[in-house]
Amino acid sequence: MPMTQAAAAENDNDPNRPVLSRTKTTKPQITADAPSAKNDVPFTAGMKDAKAYPAISDAGDYRGRPLLYSMSPGERQTQEQQTLKLAMDEIRAYAAKHNGPAIPKTAAITEYDVRAFDLDYSSSPTIVLTARLPVAPLAQAPAAKSPAPKTAPAGDTSYFVTLVARVDINDQALKIFSSVTDSHHLDAYPRMELIDAVDADANGRADLLFRQYSDTGITYGLYRVSPYQIDKIFEGGSGL
Repeated sequence: MPMTQAAAAENDNDPNRPVLSRTKTTKPQITADAPSAKNDVPFTAGMKDAKAYPAISDAGDYRGRPLLYSMSPGERQTQEQQTLKLAMDEIRAYAAKHNGPAIPKTAAITEYDVRAFDLDYSSSPTIVLTARLPVAPLAQAPAAKSPAPKTAPAGDTSYFVTLVARVDINDQALKIFSSVTDSHHLDAYPRMELIDAVDADANGRADLLFRQYSDTGITYGLYRVSPYQIDKIFEGGSGL
């Protein structure tokens, strides 16, 4: 249908009417309020102290329940001592098998995190310990006529251990899983760090979610715990 003169005039007066132009496009100027590329803050800046929180998406009407196992101060101290002893045994066994730096007899784990969960409504706590043990190389006196070493002595080695234990009716912590590595073998044995317990299947039974550090990056592993064993049911992803 042809456009009338009045309609054309009305369109010409429309402030939102698009206008075609052959003028050369210029780059927008950076104002004082817009930071330049040199002033942009890197994405990873300030992430050292960042914490991760797991989230489960469920389309159904699902209500969560507390997964932490409540313990008295005395019970917590007992379980910490038992799991720390188990963890130290695992580290010594790993060091002996992989020819790692000797661990002094008086060595003790001081950097650790212990958490207790009731994963399956059994009122039987599952204890998860993650710990780090730094060990300095032993200084050795050089032989009288031996040539000077061509390489400098290696620095401190850190052993990392993750241990999962179930507490029996006698309040004894029984190891059902352990993972040990050191700062020089992350390519073969990733370091595991507990994130939290999550009910991934929305069935009232929780699993353990770990972040796994290797020399190539970060992955995540979800583990299902039974009274006598632990099984990996998912591994993948990457990120912080």
